[in-house]
Amino acid sequence: MRPAYSANAPDLATQASSEFEYSYEGDSPRIRFRNRTNLGAGYFSVVTPPDGTSLLSDGEHLELLTPIKGGLVLYNPLWETDAEDAGGWTWEARLKIPHSSNSTGLHLRIGDAQIGDNRPHLGLKLLPNRLLGFKGTELIKADFTSEFVTLRIAQQPSEDRFLIWRDGNPLEVELSDELLTDEGRSWIGEGSSGTAGAAVIDYIRWTGSGAFAPSAHEPGAGLRDSVAPTRSINRGSSDATSVESQPSDYRSTPREIPDFGLMLNDDADVSFPSSDPELAKRYRQAMIDVLAGTPVKTLMYSLGMGSDTLYYSTSAGSELGWRKTKYDKHTDSPKNEEQMWAQRMQNIANGIRAGVDPVRVSGEKAKQLGMYFVPSYRMNDDHFMFDPLQYPMTGEFWLKNHQRLKLRDSPVLSDPSYGQLLDYSHAEVRDYRLGIIYEAIERYQDIMDGFELDFNRVQVFFPYQKAEERAHLMTDVVAKVRKRLDELGKRKQRDYWLFVRVPPTLENSRWSGLDLATWLERNLVDVVIPAQLMTLAHDMPVKEFVELAEPHGAKVFPSIYPRTAFTWPIPTSATSSSYKAASSRFATQELFRGAAANYWNDGASGFQLFNFRTVEIPFSDVHYRIIRDLAVPEALRLANKTFAITPSYYFDYEGTYQYRKQLPLDLEVGATHELQLMVGEDLQQVPKPDHIILRFGLRNTPKSAHMQLHINGSEVHSGELGDLLISVVKPHASTASHFVHFPIQNDHKIKVGQNKISVRIQASNESPAGASMRLMECQLGTFYEPRPHAIFEP
Repeated sequence: MRPAYSANAPDLATQASSEFEYSYEGDSPRIRFRNRTNLGAGYFSVVTPPDGTSLLSDGEHLELLTPIKGGLVLYNPLWETDAEDAGGWTWEARLKIPHSSNSTGLHLRIGDAQIGDNRPHLGLKLLPNRLLGFKGTELIKADFTSEFVTLRIAQQPSEDRFLIWRDGNPLEVELSDELLTDEGRSWIGEGSSGTAGAAVIDYIRWTGSGAFAPSAHEPGAGLRDSVAPTRSINRGSSDATSVESQPSDYRSTPREIPDFGLMLNDDADVSFPSSDPELAKRYRQAMIDVLAGTPVKTLMYSLGMGSDTLYYSTSAGSELGWRKTKYDKHTDSPKNEEQMWAQRMQNIANGIRAGVDPVRVSGEKAKQLGMYFVPSYRMNDDHFMFDPLQYPMTGEFWLKNHQRLKLRDSPVLSDPSYGQLLDYSHAEVRDYRLGIIYEAIERYQDIMDGFELDFNRVQVFFPYQKAEERAHLMTDVVAKVRKRLDELGKRKQRDYWLFVRVPPTLENSRWSGLDLATWLERNLVDVVIPAQLMTLAHDMPVKEFVELAEPHGAKVFPSIYPRTAFTWPIPTSATSSSYKAASSRFATQELFRGAAANYWNDGASGFQLFNFRTVEIPFSDVHYRIIRDLAVPEALRLANKTFAITPSYYFDYEGTYQYRKQLPLDLEVGATHELQLMVGEDLQQVPKPDHIILRFGLRNTPKSAHMQLHINGSEVHSGELGDLLISVVKPHASTASHFVHFPIQNDHKIKVGQNKISVRIQASNESPAGASMRLMECQLGTFYEPRPHAIFEP
């Protein structure tokens, strides 16, 4: 029988490598031997050629560089000469290839044969992006330059067969044709030819006491699942990504939170803007350079497209372009999004093959500019779900497991497609997500300042009406991420902060299964970012988040979007031509300022800009002005603002993952309707605005409509609308067809905070009782006229 790996290996006893007799530990200058003698007095030999091979230590790991010849060797004759005589043996190493490594990679040889003996031994090649048998069989495709891999090899007594584990998971591959027949020593590096090699070694450990499988919960044991052991795919399984299967009751301690300034979350959609990897890298660096000198102090960057397809070689998720789909069909002149995917995927494939990691490129550039850098992970992104079997953003884990692990029954009753999302009720799903997060933390630990869990893409994690009772499962996920960051912080002797993007109210968060109160009470999170799904909001109850977070030292940074409902700027002097131009979904500067003023007044510590990269690259002067205006509360003084009642968008009329919006509102004739408008500025403060205008956007409203309008009990208008109604030349289906403008005097006593607006349409011949008009928009504009410095009022 030729030596081989068999997937049907007999059950083995488990033993943690920390219990092995012999070890080299990267944080120690010596080899440590425990008082056992199964392998004689085995030793390491460092072969140091004259061409510059070196051993470097950072106090945690050993860096082994072998540009021509050399290696770290457990040498014959003290390696036991026969596996049977030794009672079997087990060898384990945790290592990676540094970024500077030559592409020919690192060689590993291990076995019990002596020089001249014809007994086979095992040879492996660790390349930057894959693990090969010595003669070329591909065993694993993964990025070994940024994460550690734990390899364990064992041989049983009287068995000419090698058992191999990668991060606790057996490699199911036949290796009969990959074996070597010269001396079998434990050799890392390349000491027998002119081939280059390099490695960063955390440890090498071995025992002659027998062949042992990895212990289930030791570092490097991989992803284990005692709840659902029949999983059909196992991702996220390096030592850096090993997942604890037991619930965590972990509590952290408060951390001092620095000034994160204005935050920008880059959704990473434009990560490879060119098919030339080097040019794509330069574009990406330039996209970060445009932030230099601005108030943006913190950059968040998405790990990939969606939750499952990542911008780098990964053993935890799926690499973008991991399979071919109908979207890869090239079209010379693409006319829609489906046709544009082919070029996009080609750019991504070229970049990943060339080793360009846009997350790292962006992070390194951000650090050069003195910014904080925070990788961001979308916890259950939905972009793939309209075509899940074919879409490029669908991952391998979903394809192999969706029949068992998806929600099926959407908790958003009006959109059954949410049923395609993974169900966090399953330990397999939680462990899969944690594997990706752990891998990213390990991969970017040298440049990151924390990690962001984006629960807002999207806010659906559990089946219909099951989220609140299963919220403890998501708390367990957050606790494990916090623990991993704390462990890294202890090693690095620094803090790592945890950011969470969550639905826009505490009630919406509870609906989603997110127990923010517990997260904060246990000091698991540092920054809470309440967020709408897609659009700018003026009335998120940020104060309730602040009141929950402040006692625990956490901060609240509401999310600000550039997108809003289709609208027009408020003119200070409205005429029949004011609404001839087309409407726009990009928020005006005044709308940005109004939202910011509201949230500053509610106690926000700052803001996170989200989806700004979808607007214009590089930023225009308008964008730079918006960034400046959102930097500090004082920047809003004497700046024109628009305070708005946030209109409905998508499914936020249901009160599920977004709060139920007040608008649109059917104004039933003969009924009184009340609305709440939040105003975060004291309009009585000197200098006062020169103009205050309340604007209503209406549909189905005749000029003869008789309206009674009050603000905080003070009458603003009573009578027919008549010529106050100004027509929109080309109304959008979701916009007003007419606008009416009401000048507001300061004696109407608009308050800081919530203001009650009462509207009543009186019955008439053209507007009989029971009929309805539709209020689409309610905005309050405040305007300051420029004054030469010499003409200020006395």
